[in-house]
Amino acid sequence: MTKDSHSIDVVIIGGGIAGLTVAHELIRSRAGITVTLLEAGAAPGGKIQSANILGNHPIDVGPDALLTASGAVRKLCEELGLADALAYPTNGTTGIYHRGSICAVPPGLISGVPVSPVSLARSPMLSLHGMLRASGDLVLPRKEFTAASTVADMVISRVGAEVLTNFVEPLIGGMYAGDTRYLSAKYATPPLFQALQQHRSLLMGLRRRPRTTSRGGLGTFAPGGLTTLVDALTSAISPVADLRTATPARSLHRSPAGWVVNSDDDSWSSRHVVVALPAPQASQLLFPTFVHQAELLRSVEYASVITVTLALPPQPHRRSAIPGCVVPRSDEHLITALTCISDRWEHHRLPDAYLVRCSLGRHGDERAWLMTDEEIIQRVRTDVTSILRIDASTGDAVLKRWENALPQYGPQHGAMLESLGEIEADNVSLVGAAYRGVGIASCIEHGKATAERILGRL
Repeated sequence: MTKDSHSIDVVIIGGGIAGLTVAHELIRSRAGITVTLLEAGAAPGGKIQSANILGNHPIDVGPDALLTASGAVRKLCEELGLADALAYPTNGTTGIYHRGSICAVPPGLISGVPVSPVSLARSPMLSLHGMLRASGDLVLPRKEFTAASTVADMVISRVGAEVLTNFVEPLIGGMYAGDTRYLSAKYATPPLFQALQQHRSLLMGLRRRPRTTSRGGLGTFAPGGLTTLVDALTSAISPVADLRTATPARSLHRSPAGWVVNSDDDSWSSRHVVVALPAPQASQLLFPTFVHQAELLRSVEYASVITVTLALPPQPHRRSAIPGCVVPRSDEHLITALTCISDRWEHHRLPDAYLVRCSLGRHGDERAWLMTDEEIIQRVRTDVTSILRIDASTGDAVLKRWENALPQYGPQHGAMLESLGEIEADNVSLVGAAYRGVGIASCIEHGKATAERILGRL
């Protein structure tokens, strides 16, 4: 069968939030630009997905909030007419599970490090020895750190093992579902790394950081959740761009006009290509045109995670001052985080159920992944009963597995980014969670910046 060929300006491969953002920014900024977006799945959105619990109540089963303090996020919401649809937590307090209790995160933490001396002194999560050791950072000599330095190495050397184990590991490790002994300090905790590039002391460097004036914190959309953003992007893109689902790109190779992208039964000739795929799939697409970059992408490690949402019997007296917590790697519980979403979000307060969302899975810890769904749900019920001290043995449950969900920014992450930057000159851009931030806000920021660079070249 001879494939049809289409000549266009930009092909975007991958319809997650980063790819959708690139497409939207391109068509919004320049009339007449021709864009095709190829998504392998049945629908765009990537890991932003929802499901119904209790028959008809929608819940997010992937990420469930985005950072609205990001200027790029606010701007995108305004462009899509969603600014007034943003919903904010009724209680945004976060806790850390520590020795059998949920402790409030001390105020003023930056990348998990308590900056305020008062916070250090008052926290029940630091022993006297741990507090004195953290304070020792103020007098310790300067130590040089590089992109290959791990979060654990940097934090322990400056403020001690207790700060790492009790604060940084559960908070930063939880964000990446990662291991701070592997994560790059420069790319997983930029504020900490930057502070030590400019100051001898980590604590003093963090205290002297410029105060930000960004508005907002975490947010979502009520009642539909984050899929509201995906639906709005899709609706804005579809009338102008050629958005194709169930159409995986199979190959990418050079042509006199720039690039040719092939699917199973179609072909596109393009001046610029955006690869908005996870690192393993991006590696397959770049090989053999970019052998070295493909090898680097193939080496990126991932953590597989699972989300479980329970609909428990109503808990009229449960309303907690701390509606969520992360669970340290050193703890015996299998879940890595839980959120009482009925306490955190107004649209999840139901008269006949109390909703609790849990996460499982970490880099290097595959215990949950090897269990059956039924075993996971039962273990989650046991952990929730233990941590929240309520009966979680009955009620509806929704489970979602995410294989290779979160990329791990390891010691070689900087070298990979530098190498990938080289192929930008060939009009091939890579965007997504594997590169410059795993959160939705980071993907939106990266997508908008990528679109701006492409527009400058077309």
